[in-house]
Amino acid sequence: MVGRIDPPDARPIAAPLAAWQPVHAAAVRLDAAGHLVFHDTAQNDYHLIRISDPAFEAARLRLTVTLRPTAACNVEFHVNHWGGVDVCRISRFGDIIDPGISEELDVAVDPAGRLIVTVAFFNTHPTVSLGTSHGPGGRYLGRAQDQFVFEQISLVVERPEELAEEDRICVVDVGAAGGLQGGWRARRNMIRPIAFEPNPTDAAAIRAELESINGGMVIEQGLFSQDGERTLHITRLAGCSSVLRPNAALLARYAIAPAFDVVEERPIRCVRYDTLHRSGDVPQPDVIKIDVQGAELDVLHGFGGLLAGCLAIELETHLYPIYQGQALLGDIVAYLDRFGFSLRKLEPQMSFDADAVEYNAYFTKRPDQLPHPAGRARTKLATVERVWQVTTSPAGGQLAAMALNG
Repeated sequence: MVGRIDPPDARPIAAPLAAWQPVHAAAVRLDAAGHLVFHDTAQNDYHLIRISDPAFEAARLRLTVTLRPTAACNVEFHVNHWGGVDVCRISRFGDIIDPGISEELDVAVDPAGRLIVTVAFFNTHPTVSLGTSHGPGGRYLGRAQDQFVFEQISLVVERPEELAEEDRICVVDVGAAGGLQGGWRARRNMIRPIAFEPNPTDAAAIRAELESINGGMVIEQGLFSQDGERTLHITRLAGCSSVLRPNAALLARYAIAPAFDVVEERPIRCVRYDTLHRSGDVPQPDVIKIDVQGAELDVLHGFGGLLAGCLAIELETHLYPIYQGQALLGDIVAYLDRFGFSLRKLEPQMSFDADAVEYNAYFTKRPDQLPHPAGRARTKLATVERVWQVTTSPAGGQLAAMALNG
């Protein structure tokens, strides 16, 4: 069971099994008992059934599904949030494989082998989708066979929990083109987003979404270690642009090199985050996400002592200098260690042929370094860990016990 949140009010949605329509690569039929037989087709796609209702958007939903696996079933039951976000993934035996963005999740298995799944989650789209998967994200090559039989699906719309301002997670997104990432988009009732995007076109594209979320802000400036103007090197592939110049000598090793060709240089205004904080323009961050192509450590320097009150940091970083003069992962690990952060997870970004060059790195504050009040910090950090899917391994303690016990 994932933490129960009692709904202040609820409205059941009357939706018979026949109202759930197959989408993407799924196929369904009603059997003699009126149950919905779910079939995945031999396509590499989502395999889902879906219903739509405007009431589903910006609401907390409670979904209860009674289903049984067929004799040939070899996939997972999957509840999907629009945008490829996993609400939850459940094995055909009833094991919770991934709780996803669920706020509450319970799975029971009756003597006949039926699964009774109850999941509550915050939804940001006027659709609800469920079906099958074979790994994270939902897309997979279907088996072209009947997988589950849905006997009952019930859905209740609940008013989302209202959080006090101090209980919301302040997410500072530096280099925010594209808007909120999926995990945060599906928890927008729990956050206040502060986005920095110096490109006016990209900033305009995300402003409507972010400024509608709990006092969110979009600031058309870059962040750096010093206040003042910097030169932005705009590259052939816009996502490779940086205030640092690409390292052409190293990039020449890789097929991606032409993406880093500089096609324009443009001045941009940069500021330290703590400068804006001192003037009361931005809040203390809880979570910082940085995607600035090599200038990550410079941006971190600009937060100054505010990093002591921060809980988690996600950034793109490198093991080799693809930009001139950039700090590498080891430099960033050493710097953040001073503020009580541990590196929790690395995700490779395989854009450099066969070489391990670029990673998404996830840092969280060590338990003994949490800012006060520690209870609120632990609650927020638990949400961050679920969004990022970082866990604590018991292996070290097990090995220590083995050593101590001879």
